[in-house]
Amino acid sequence: MTLIQHDHALDSTDPAVRPCLVDYLQHLQNTLTQTLAEVRMLDSNTPPEQRTRRAQRAALDVVVITDVPISDDIRQMLFDDGRTFFLRCSQQVSPSFWTLGSYRHPDSARAAAFVERLEQNGVLLVSRTES
Repeated sequence: MTLIQHDHALDSTDPAVRPCLVDYLQHLQNTLTQTLAEVRMLDSNTPPEQRTRRAQRAALDVVVITDVPISDDIRQMLFDDGRTFFLRCSQQVSPSFWTLGSYRHPDSARAAAFVERLEQNGVLLVSRTES
């Protein structure tokens, strides 16, 4: 199993924010080594066609998809770490955590709508390939 970071997907991010997001993606990969399946990004504050002109203080909504649920301690640490990027880049990384099963088979209409929106407007940042 290998994780692939899709650097071309970062083209839609503000160049000033890109290094922080790359660092956060690396942090996710290091922390969730064996369980990370995908990382997707959805800018919930701005429509996709305006991504390059988004407000500087908007949150980067990052969806972290793992094979199994992660512990509350790790979840809180990754959430807190996302907030620290605000100090470096004036933009907060705001992660949400899903298991691969809940992502592929949402358990509510609201979750299904979110997954559909993410599939349509989201950006795949990291994915796993079997090797």
